Amino acid sequence: TVYRYYPSKEALVNALFRYWNQKHDDWIFHDYPWEDAPREQFSRYWRRNADFAIQFTDAYFFLEAHWHEAYLDAESLEQVRHQMERGHAFFEDCRKRQITKDIPVEMAMAMPCGFFTKLLKFWRQGQLALTEELIVQAEQCCWEAIRR
Repeated sequence: TVYRYYPSKEALVNALFRYWNQKHDDWIFHDYPWEDAPREQFSRYWRRNADFAIQFTDAYFFLEAHWHEAYLDAESLEQVRHQMERGHAFFEDCRKRQITKDIPVEMAMAMPCGFFTKLLKFWRQGQLALTEELIVQAEQCCWEAIRR
């Protein structure tokens, strides 16, 4: 069984979580356009996140289901903390530069994430065709919701 390699279910979940979380991070931020305008960065993040979620759907939903679980170990939580800090810094900078609305940064972070995950759930359940046009429209709607 798999438990020959991992001492517990929690150790297995943490190993899988770290693997897929790092793969997701690398997928999005490899050659990321850090110098581009925030609007272009947001678009690139959205596009790469969509590509990852379509190609690795089960992994995407695994990460979504486990990123906040109480049994994540210190190493997994550090990974999450680092990612949250990067997102927080992006939206805080956008807010200070008056690019996005003057709303809590956590709210600006949650809106695209929640919206995107719900779209994927509809797609996975066969209720929505996840076309290129829809991905672009969704990204535009999400940006419109948070921009000033």
